[in-house]
Parts: sequence; structure tokens; C-alpha cells
Amino acid sequence: MEFKGKHLFLALETDFNLNKTEYLRYLILRAINKTGANIEGLKEKNFEPQGYSLVVLISESHASLHTFPEKKSIFIDYFTCGEIGVEGFRKLVLEELKPSKILEDNVIIRPNGGIE
Repeated sequence: MEFKGKHLFLALETDFNLNKTEYLRYLILRAINKTGANIEGLKEKNFEPQGYSLVVLISESHASLHTFPEKKSIFIDYFTCGEIGVEGFRKLVLEELKPSKILEDNVIIRPNGGIE
């Protein structure tokens, strides 16, 4: 495998109910599967009084999300190594969460730091 990767960064404002953590987990796992990456495990945390974090280990690197329901906001990142792309992941997440505002939507090509 070539030493290269793509790192997607999303920061979104959305009217989607960010307390629906089971659905958010399902969405991220579905988005990962859409790209053909291999899921190895996950860790998640529900915070009090609200908020949720999820990190998914994939053979090709990782995906994570962090919600801020009180701000109607969510951070998502997806880093893949080798030939696995991020566009299918990005497209599905944006379709499902229907952001009212996209605060960040960038893909960095690693290791050279170029932006796609």
C-alpha cells in the first residue's frame, strides 16, 4: 500500500436530532461501509446532560464524530489510507443530516497537505 491518505473534516449545523445516538452510530457505520473500508471496532460515549462522541477504528485509519446538541452542531472526520476514498462517506452524511449550515467541508491529502 502506498503511504498516502485522505482526511475529511466536516463541521455542520443541523436541525437533525443529535440526541438520536443509535441512528448516528448506524449512519457513520453505513457511511464507512459505503467506501469499502474495513471496520475493526468502535468506542462511544454519551455525555450528561447531552452530547455524544463516537470513534470507529477501520483497517485504513478512523472515523469520529462529536455532537453539541445545545448548539445544533456536529464535528465529523474520516481519515482513510491507501485507495479508500471519502466522497461516498461525505455524500451520505450530508444527505442524512441535511445541514442548515456547513461550517467546514475539507479534504486534506496526506502526507503532502494539499486540499482536494
